[in-house]
Amino acid sequence: MSRRRRTWIRGLLALLLGLALGNPAARAYRPPRYGGDAVAPLPSQPQTLDPTRMERLGEWQLATLLFDGLFRIANQGKAPELHLASHLLVVGAARRRVRITLRQGVRSHRGHRITSADVLGSLRRLQQSPNGWLLATVSRMRALGTHRLELQLARSCPELPMVLASPPALIVPRGLPPGRAPDGTGPFRFVRGRLTGPIRLSAYAWHFGGRPYIDSVTLVPYRRHRDEISAFYLGRSLISFQGKRLFGRPPSFATRQLRSPAVTTVALLVGARGAVADRRVRQAIYLAVNKRRLRQLVTGAPTRAAHGPVPPVLLGRRARWRARRPAPYDVARARRLLRAAQAQPTVAAARLPDGRLGMTLLVDKSRHRDMDAARKIRADLARVGIRLTISALPARGVQERRGSGRFELALHRFTSPVLRSRYHLAAAYAAAGRGRTARKVIRSLRRNLTRRIRTFMRELPLIPLFHEGLRAEVAARLHYLRQGPWGLPDWASAHFR
Repeated sequence: MSRRRRTWIRGLLALLLGLALGNPAARAYRPPRYGGDAVAPLPSQPQTLDPTRMERLGEWQLATLLFDGLFRIANQGKAPELHLASHLLVVGAARRRVRITLRQGVRSHRGHRITSADVLGSLRRLQQSPNGWLLATVSRMRALGTHRLELQLARSCPELPMVLASPPALIVPRGLPPGRAPDGTGPFRFVRGRLTGPIRLSAYAWHFGGRPYIDSVTLVPYRRHRDEISAFYLGRSLISFQGKRLFGRPPSFATRQLRSPAVTTVALLVGARGAVADRRVRQAIYLAVNKRRLRQLVTGAPTRAAHGPVPPVLLGRRARWRARRPAPYDVARARRLLRAAQAQPTVAAARLPDGRLGMTLLVDKSRHRDMDAARKIRADLARVGIRLTISALPARGVQERRGSGRFELALHRFTSPVLRSRYHLAAAYAAAGRGRTARKVIRSLRRNLTRRIRTFMRELPLIPLFHEGLRAEVAARLHYLRQGPWGLPDWASAHFR
């Protein structure tokens, strides 16, 4: 019997017992009702439905509803629990062999039976993808039967359940890339939609974890943050990540607010050519941007100015205390670094006739408020003698330019699929195009993480600006909605009054 059904039965028994004993509080209890349709925004516009290639929160939101993982994290900060896997056994004194038993009888939305071949196909495809650094500790995988498999590890990996619960490690039927109408095993099944428009999902009645309470959810990637606020203000949407006030007025219905820790890093990606190839130029850019003022101007979500590539919430109490101090901001030192770097031919070639350095910043038009951040960065860099040209492109165009290396600076957001400090540092290296270094960070535990972060800040393969969380305004008529990992709404357990 599923966890959700057990909870419902226990609540019903408590209600009957309370009524029999004359408990007034029991008379007021109402078990969750099934039914209702929800419309909500996506945190960002998705670019793919393939879990192994996902890197945006909007894509992870879709993936966790359509697909299941071997493990599942019910809530941020909680330990992962068994999901598609029914048992995990660590074998050997060195704890480098892991045997996983799968839950039997699981079928996809189109009737495909999930076996160890589907799991191995999905994980092997992940190893060969840009997110393959997540499985850097896994050296070999093999099937031990229809519903059993074994993973050989390069080192003892106590965080393996968290890795297998991450969105890129979700299991896809047959292990193949999903098409435009993906087939999965998740609590919701795909009905219709496309990546550039609304995507409608309906509750999967035969999900092994129990049927979701709501009948359907339509997720919309709004192109402008004002459109998202308007839909929430007019009652067409149940959630808004951009706020709730329209024309300075709150909506006429009751709302509540959900906030998550700042685990998304906003940074400047650095190209391999041009003046930014010089480390002193990158350090000057980091010192010239007023990161504290920047994060206050461009977002209303929980934020922290970046002292490094890893959010303080993942580093412990001492790092959170240090993060209260202002982030490095020194215009005079930035100018000295730029003057010292002018002797380099690549830096001298980027100088304009007026003596300033010319650079171009790529901005993804589909990301809310990124243009506001780009304008603020441009104003800060102008003070130290850098003329920044903003080039706003669609998401696919930005990805093509990044993949080919034809850029100098690009505004980028990344979140670690595994909410651990070491994995977030590896995600920073991977976002900077240093996948081999990301694998080394995950595979080896010999070097101190603090020392690795200091090395990162000396080299600056990308320039961290601030860390951001999610703030969601929720209509009160959506009686129960909790935030799962990364602050994303958990639609599988949501229900109306």
